[in-house]
Amino acid sequence: MKSLIKFLFKKIGLYQPTVRLLIFLETYPLSQLIDNIKMTLAGSKIIMPPAKLRHLVSGNYSIRWFTNTGENSLKSLTNILEKQNLNLADMDSVLDFGCGCGRVIQQVHTV
Repeated sequence: MKSLIKFLFKKIGLYQPTVRLLIFLETYPLSQLIDNIKMTLAGSKIIMPPAKLRHLVSGNYSIRWFTNTGENSLKSLTNILEKQNLNLADMDSVLDFGCGCGRVIQQVHTV
């Protein structure tokens, strides 16, 4: 039965799209998709990179994860600066030396 379905899907051109959809659904759980939609609808000052790019740099599709880890990383950075008697809010410019998609630097507006 499985080989018949596979054969039919190939004949009508749906085999590859179906395989890609199944792989996507395995790596992007429905609960996470729903959470991402809720967060997108809630609005944010953060410019969210596409899911593919978020996954490429972090191995995760979650908008909540992207936002929370950006906030936590900025807190770590400000704590390090404070130990050196420096304050990020007092700086005129900042060099973003990262190689990701703006997960941390976009949080600087909150400082």
